[in-house]
Amino acid sequence: LQRLERISDRASRAGAWSIAPYPRDIEEMASRIERSKANGWGIPWDPQDPGYDWSPAWEFSRVVRSSDDIVGWLICHYVQPDLLRYGKLWMDPGWEASGAPLALLAQLIRLAHFPRHNDPNQSGFDASDPGIHRGCFISHPNNTKLNRLMVNKFKPIADSWVQIDQRYAYF
Repeated sequence: LQRLERISDRASRAGAWSIAPYPRDIEEMASRIERSKANGWGIPWDPQDPGYDWSPAWEFSRVVRSSDDIVGWLICHYVQPDLLRYGKLWMDPGWEASGAPLALLAQLIRLAHFPRHNDPNQSGFDASDPGIHRGCFISHPNNTKLNRLMVNKFKPIADSWVQIDQRYAYF
């Protein structure tokens, strides 16, 4: 995590982007959803889509902005009280190599799983504030870049790893 944070810190200094809380403003996100649909890009969480059986963990979801435009996001949600799913990571084309995806991950992993370390006045481990114990990541099988990142970078450092491959047959 510290290595990831150092890499993202260097990238953020050179980048024309910033990380912000995930907006709860339905109109702002509605225009972003429409822009995504029009371009065939990833679509953020859409409260109008009946296919979602979850809503974001607002405190652990962020967007990447370039000026006033949302160019990416990481949306997390609770699967169980001690299990956070990193479920929707997206960067618009051209922004994937900006360092922003790694910065999103670093920021939210630190915030969710190591809350004691977010306060520079505190040090050490406090069992009364352990953060969220577990996290899982989900990726679409066709997202080869993200799947390669997960297998090459996350799998070697994970406490445990379960890869689930879902395939559907339509008749």
